[in-house]
Amino acid sequence: MCINREKQTQNIDKLKASDVDQERYRAFFKIEDRYLIQYRIDETKQEGFIVFLDEEYDIDWVDTRTDYFSDEEEKVKQQWIAKLDAVHMEPCSNISEEDRLIFKKKLAIGYELVMVKCFGDVQAVIEECYRFVKSRNREVSRSLFLVASAPMAIIAIAVIILDIDVIKWHEAWVTGFCTGILGAFVSIWTRYGKKSMTGLSSRWLHIAEALCRLLVGAIFALVAIFAVKCGLLLSNIDVSLMIYTSALIGFVAGFSERFVPSLVEKIAKDESEDDSE
Repeated sequence: MCINREKQTQNIDKLKASDVDQERYRAFFKIEDRYLIQYRIDETKQEGFIVFLDEEYDIDWVDTRTDYFSDEEEKVKQQWIAKLDAVHMEPCSNISEEDRLIFKKKLAIGYELVMVKCFGDVQAVIEECYRFVKSRNREVSRSLFLVASAPMAIIAIAVIILDIDVIKWHEAWVTGFCTGILGAFVSIWTRYGKKSMTGLSSRWLHIAEALCRLLVGAIFALVAIFAVKCGLLLSNIDVSLMIYTSALIGFVAGFSERFVPSLVEKIAKDESEDDSE
């Protein structure tokens, strides 16, 4: 008898059987399942196999057949089981319970195919499950970034509106700082659907990275405004338009990851050339 990961349930009555058939196969295989994938019982030989999802919605299987696989087929069986187990351990903690259950059900079909010697079809199941869980992880990763950064973007918009219509600071620093945050948010929104993201990090790490990117966008905006104030950038700008210039420069600096670094590199290069003369 082969039992995957040696998960025999000691208390069969913990989950009540929904019907007579479930009660019968539970007693036969001495297991407790939450979701049945497939089973077969040979009443004559009193042996069979079952593939199911256990109490924790992990894939389990029991195979009590003694002469169904030849020695060579047994080796192939164990190889495919090992490959399926590797996919089964693919991180998916961030995706929803519903998607996680779909992933497990899809993958369990691969174990069923192994049990009936359909080895040639198992690879397609593995590839489909990999695609499914990876795409869901990427989607969750992007949504975490957007959800974490959206409140800060809303606050930045509110500050700009208050500055214009209520408080009337008309401070270039405030406007530039806020538009730097908005630029970083738009950058996250436009680029993170295209970037290769695994989604394997924890939720807190996703949130921390999103907030740090907004902070970096705001810092870049301030640096760019300093450059304008010092005449290193847009030196001929009309002073009366300074607040609008700061807003535009702040947004561009927050949006472009290379704008301020390139500006700093250019200044450093000019200073180096002056020192060498």
